[in-house]
Amino acid sequence: MKDVKNNPAMEEKKEQLQNIYSSVNKILDAIDTNQVTAESSDAYSQLPDGYYLSEVSKVEMTTSKSSGQPMVAWQFKTVEDGVTIDENLNKSLIKNTAKKTIFMYHVLKDQNSVERFISDALKFEGDEVGKSFLEKEYFTTAETLHDALDLLIGLRIWLHVDTDNNNSTWTRFVSWKRAAKLELE
Repeated sequence: MKDVKNNPAMEEKKEQLQNIYSSVNKILDAIDTNQVTAESSDAYSQLPDGYYLSEVSKVEMTTSKSSGQPMVAWQFKTVEDGVTIDENLNKSLIKNTAKKTIFMYHVLKDQNSVERFISDALKFEGDEVGKSFLEKEYFTTAETLHDALDLLIGLRIWLHVDTDNNNSTWTRFVSWKRAAKLELE
């Protein structure tokens, strides 16, 4: 039998494994396993194309891991089963899609991306029908923008999931005006 201590390849592999264990342990320390069930992973499955009334469960300013750019990371929970809508506005229920998690990201890399983010954030309707929940003043500084994000937690909005010809899935915010035209309630 070979002595592991005198085998540099085995020592290196053992060290790599210890690094992996350390990384996984950090993640596991942050997880409340009492909240995880056998059905938990179903909440993260990809949703079929359609419209989903969703509630903001988390939103934060952070940094994109891939680009290093500032971004807004959203987490939504579908409130009820989604619907598809045909060209005649006939709706069909998409069963078993309630209580699913949707993640969205707005990377704030340039003027266009920031304008797109502001446009989406203004799609949350306030108490007054047809008026945005957030006022434009919230988008004048990063500090006020950060404050605005906290106000959006718990609000609901329609999200449209759509797969294009390249098999890329897109999730878009639906304005209250478009939701009314589509007769989404």
